[in-house]
Amino acid sequence: MFIYGGRGNLITEVGRSVPCTFAARQVASGRVILHCQAFADALDITFGATGVQHFEGTSDEGIQIQATGLFELNRHAEWNADKEESWACTLVYSCTCLETTNDLAGKLPALIAYGLTNYTFHAGRGTLAGAVHEEAMSFELEIDGNCVQVLLKQVANYQDVERRLKSMKGIEVTCEAILEARTERDTEFLDKVLNGLCYVSSVARGSKVQWVYRRECDSQGTTLRAAHHNRVTKPYVGLALIDPRAGHAGENKIFTETAMKAYFSKRDAFRLDKGTIDLYLDAKQEQDYLETRAVKLTIAVEALKHAFLSVPDSKTTEYLIEAETWEGLVPLLHLAMREMLIAKGIPGLKADIMFSLINENKLRGLNRRGFSSILRKLLRYIGLRSARDLDLFVKCRNTLVHQGTFYTTIADPSEKELYPVLQSKAHEYRFILHFVDVIFLRLLDYHGPYIDWSRPEGPQTAQLR
Repeated sequence: MFIYGGRGNLITEVGRSVPCTFAARQVASGRVILHCQAFADALDITFGATGVQHFEGTSDEGIQIQATGLFELNRHAEWNADKEESWACTLVYSCTCLETTNDLAGKLPALIAYGLTNYTFHAGRGTLAGAVHEEAMSFELEIDGNCVQVLLKQVANYQDVERRLKSMKGIEVTCEAILEARTERDTEFLDKVLNGLCYVSSVARGSKVQWVYRRECDSQGTTLRAAHHNRVTKPYVGLALIDPRAGHAGENKIFTETAMKAYFSKRDAFRLDKGTIDLYLDAKQEQDYLETRAVKLTIAVEALKHAFLSVPDSKTTEYLIEAETWEGLVPLLHLAMREMLIAKGIPGLKADIMFSLINENKLRGLNRRGFSSILRKLLRYIGLRSARDLDLFVKCRNTLVHQGTFYTTIADPSEKELYPVLQSKAHEYRFILHFVDVIFLRLLDYHGPYIDWSRPEGPQTAQLR
């Protein structure tokens, strides 16, 4: 996507500056690579002694470059007889961040543009600051009491990029999210907005959406400064919940604007940016076996359940009896169980064995509410009431967690007749996937049409009320 080349200096951990030539680029997956060539006698790293802290340089076009968070990927040295018989050393680094500035950097930015991976949409017209843009879509978001306009604009050759993305199931920057600059360098707030937008968009598309670079631009779109970040990205998955095709722009706008408000109100309580959504998205990745993907879905629900216990208005707790009260009862119950065993005629040796097996930690566990009990309360909290699906999901979850297989492999014929989704592993996985899909849609306060992937005849549009 972005390529820079020129001369610069590798700065070692001891502050030593070593001149080198360089080439730096950010690839479609978001990864930032720095390739340097220096002479080993200056760097003293032919056999790996001195660590490199960061890099500073200037491109052939006069752009100032700084790379930080360097992690060495490769190095090799070649004998160079033309330069005082020295070793020429080539080093390749992965960078956490690569920042660029040019001679226009003193100007105030008017626009901030973020490159987003794997977000597909049918383009129409979008507006930003009163201007109409083609091949775009726009949202008006309410964040922390502020109204923020976001314009999504497709990259050049979007159709080719989208076809490649869907065919190869890779990672591509498909569009830029463009916002007005609020103050001179107010990127912290806008980064926060984009982080939320990426999580919400990921739920909508069923695939990890991530921003991997930020450009600060003047009103004409000329880049003043840029930051290329090596952020976590994932291959494309075609399991969209909100239809990205033509004719569904209104649904995407409603979902995004509604979900963003819900995301920021529930982000901290449900740890939406601390792994909850990422666990859910990772379960959709197609590289794993179905059993592994299904287990990941149940883990995502476990994470939600655990977070729910800490929500102030959840009206539920992890323990049936106050933990402090129960803790005082545990030793008494433990001793009483041994006495009961002996009173019932169990020989002393066997009673002692049972006594050792039924330890105090197991007794503490008796005070915890069951998984299904807490999950039922969570579903009611977000406005879902489907006891039949919940009971089947719990059976599927228990079999996956405790036996490592799908419930369909152990269910008897009467259960398979009662639950048609148990006719195959694939059907059971799609049932689990749909159950969790709906939870995340409702968690983000969404009501409306969505794509149901659980139907045997293929994906169908359904209504979430």
